[in-house]
Amino acid sequence: MADFNVYLKNFFGVGSKKTVRDNRRAFLETSISYVPHALTTPQKVQARKNIGIDLMYKVGNKVTLTKGIHTITFTTPFLDPYVVFATGSTNLAATAVIIVDDSHLDYFIVKVAADCTLRWIAYVITEL
Repeated sequence: MADFNVYLKNFFGVGSKKTVRDNRRAFLETSISYVPHALTTPQKVQARKNIGIDLMYKVGNKVTLTKGIHTITFTTPFLDPYVVFATGSTNLAATAVIIVDDSHLDYFIVKVAADCTLRWIAYVITEL
């Protein structure tokens, strides 16, 4: 699988910007439908969201949490496994944040050592 991902990366990187965009669009359309141009623009946008091309990572807003265990829910779930990086801080110092469970695609669970402001970012795990 790694060889195929390297091939795709090199294939899309060859040529002018227009050629690269055309190659990406052609690949997307054949991935979405066997009949090219059969989808309307809103359907193509929704299909891009469904197959995760535009949703490779999510960034959370600042959240104020109290000491304990909390569930952080995504607005739209990930389609593939992901990894989360979280930091907590009070007005004076950093606070320990432990990712308890990130195996669910629509939420993850954190444990914070003290009342803090939580910031997080999550990325889809990929080979590229």
